[in-house]
Amino acid sequence: MKMNKRIIVSALAVTMGAGLVGSISGTVAWYQYSTRATIQMMGTSIGVDRNLEVAVTAADVDTAPTNNNAYKSEIGTADILNALNRQEFEFEPLTTTTAYTKDVALGAIVFKSNPVKYKTNIGEWITAKETAYVSYNLWIRATEKNGDGDINLVEKELGLIDAKIANKAVTGKLDISDAVRLSLETADDSAVIANVSSTDLYGPLDLDNEPGNDKAPRYSEIEAVGDDLVYGIDGEAGTTYNLTQTADKTALYAVEEEGTGANAGEYVVKGGIDLGATPTTGAAKIKVTVWLEGWQKLGNPAAAMWDVTKYAGAQFFVGFQIGSGYAREAA
Repeated sequence: MKMNKRIIVSALAVTMGAGLVGSISGTVAWYQYSTRATIQMMGTSIGVDRNLEVAVTAADVDTAPTNNNAYKSEIGTADILNALNRQEFEFEPLTTTTAYTKDVALGAIVFKSNPVKYKTNIGEWITAKETAYVSYNLWIRATEKNGDGDINLVEKELGLIDAKIANKAVTGKLDISDAVRLSLETADDSAVIANVSSTDLYGPLDLDNEPGNDKAPRYSEIEAVGDDLVYGIDGEAGTTYNLTQTADKTALYAVEEEGTGANAGEYVVKGGIDLGATPTTGAAKIKVTVWLEGWQKLGNPAAAMWDVTKYAGAQFFVGFQIGSGYAREAA
C-alpha cells in the first residue's frame, strides 16, 4: 500500500535573536557602531512523519549520511549546532558580492560584511566568517518496511508546502524580519525567500561618527565637498519570493492531493518549486541558508543604517513545511 507522508520542517521554526555587541572603534557595518550579532535558535526542530526521515550535516558535506542513526523523525537546535561544530550561532548583517535572484541558487556566492569607509567596491570589503550566518544541508529519505522487516528506500517527490518569516516581539526592539533571507537550494530548483520582493544592493552609507553620508575624501580644505559615495553593487538588486504576495506564494508552494489518471489513489505533489525526490539510495539534499541582508532598509523612515539601540536584541522566526507524494503532476 502506497502512503503519502509529510515532512514538517520547523528548522527553521528557528527563533533567531540578533543581539549586538557595540563598538565605536574601527569600521562599522550597517549597524551603527556594531561589529557582530548573535543568533539564538530556540525550540528548533525538523520533524518528519512516519516513513520520512531527515538528517543534517554541514553545508560542505556533499554525500548523504550512511549511518541509519543519523536519520531521525525530529532534529533540533543541538543537532544543527553539532553538525556545524559550533557552541552558539553568531550573526552579522551581510550582503553578497553579486546580485541574487529569487529563483537561482546562491551556489558559491560570497558573503561580505563590514563595509570600509571610502571603499565603494564591495570586493574590498571583509569576507564574512562562516559563523556570521547559518548554512547547512538537510538530507531527506523515505523508507518502507517489507514483510521481513527490512527497510527499503523509496522514491517520493518533494515540494514546499508553506513558509513563514515573522517578527518575535521584544520590548523596546523594532521588527527586523524584513531583513531575513531564507535560501533553499536543490539540484532541481532553488528559491530565495523573504517578506519583500526586491532590495537595492547599493547606496550611500554613514560609516563614521560624523553627521551625513560619506563623501569622497578631500586632500585640501579648499576642495569642494563631493557627492555622496555609492557603496555596493551600483544599480543592482537582490530579488526574492515575497511571502506577503499571493502570486509569489502560488509560485512557491506545491499542492499535496490525490492524483489523477495513472496516479489515482495516491497522493501527488503539484506545482510550486521542485525540491526533487527522495532516491532509492542515499537521500535528497536541500541546502538551507539564512542571513540578514544588510542593505534592507528598516524603520520609519526606512534607512540602510539600522539604529543599534532599536535592533540590537530583535528576534524573528523562520519556518517552512515540505510535503511529499509518489509523483509530481502539473498544476
